[in-house]
Amino acid sequence: MLFNLAGPPLMMQLSGADGPDRLFARSAALSLIIGGIANLVAGSLAMVWRIVIVESDAIAPYRFNATFSAVIVALAGLPLLGLHLTGSQPLPPTTTIRRELRELWPTLAKAIIFVPGPLLISFGAALFIPYLSLFFRQRFTATDAIIGLLFALISLATGLATLVGPRLSARIGRMQGVVLTQALAIPCLIALAFAPALPIAALIAMLRSALMNMATPLFEAHALSQTPPEHHPTVIGLIRAAASVGYIAGPTISAELQSSAGFTPILLIAALCYTVAVIVNATLFVWHTPSPQRNTTP
Repeated sequence: MLFNLAGPPLMMQLSGADGPDRLFARSAALSLIIGGIANLVAGSLAMVWRIVIVESDAIAPYRFNATFSAVIVALAGLPLLGLHLTGSQPLPPTTTIRRELRELWPTLAKAIIFVPGPLLISFGAALFIPYLSLFFRQRFTATDAIIGLLFALISLATGLATLVGPRLSARIGRMQGVVLTQALAIPCLIALAFAPALPIAALIAMLRSALMNMATPLFEAHALSQTPPEHHPTVIGLIRAAASVGYIAGPTISAELQSSAGFTPILLIAALCYTVAVIVNATLFVWHTPSPQRNTTP
């Protein structure tokens, strides 16, 4: 969690005069694409450990997977060791905890405007994202191999779509692009609820994920561009906390609904949450904005 919260403020300092859209989009795209590849590799890797190292121990391959994962995460910090920030803000003077808390409240008051959209989307996503593999298995009798391939393709499609975000932002405005892509994802979610066959459902799921998630880097870049650098960790923490709140109760509610009504009403309720989120974001950041905030990044 600390690693994730440290990334966006650092990228804001590294983005330079071109603005943060391109760097945020590339970071998100790489994470999604590598995550998709990892989905394909992880299952096979456990089998490799079992054959090569500990054929008789059923638990040890997963221990090796966990250790390998920890090593990769540790190596992720190496490129930062020689990093030098140009034009970075000087460190603030030492202050008391009381003063820090007193300055925190105005920051939270200004950042609260960025919470409703991610909060509503998290409630909708928490209803079906944790059970998406179960949806494909129950409705279309998809095998584990097909589901793994499908999730990898979804990650790949989303990562590639994220790279298009900065160009869209440059043409129509950053928050205009966020609202547009989120709005286009809503019909996909409704169509997924009534998809007649696995290939069609797979294409719809890829398109929905690409449209909805390509807006996330732009939204975070916009939020950080509207706040002072010393408050970036607080703002990004608030946004990502809001994006996780729905997962506290959403999966439990979804499980109860699945047992009585199946997946169709769950997807429709999620589409309703997305619709409200789009209206809220449009109201706060587009309709009340005097002129589009365009990014000059090509």
